[in-house]
Amino acid sequence: GAGAKTPGSAKAAAKPKSTPARGKKKLPKAPEPEGPKLPCSGLTFVFTGILKDTMGEVVDRETATETIKELGGRVTGSVSGKTNILVCGEILENGKNYTEGSKYKKASGLASCEVMLE
Repeated sequence: GAGAKTPGSAKAAAKPKSTPARGKKKLPKAPEPEGPKLPCSGLTFVFTGILKDTMGEVVDRETATETIKELGGRVTGSVSGKTNILVCGEILENGKNYTEGSKYKKASGLASCEVMLE
């Protein structure tokens, strides 16, 4: 009949599905896109102080952030264990030397973070 089951199909329906392994398996990372690797790929930057270009002109944070992003990096607002490079303007917004700032002090204590004076 229309709803009749054969003995084999009932057994297959009752068979439990395989259970996933304990813990989550990490999926393989997607391959890097072909082409040249951008110079700042995989790096996290933080800015502090008044940034200037090679001509001594002040560079606003938005412009600096866009430049880093175009080069493949990411920019955050505070220093953490994920920060790779702290870019320092010599003078902070409050007029003090960059070495007196909290971002510099925190970055100096992190082995993973390089401090660069712009």
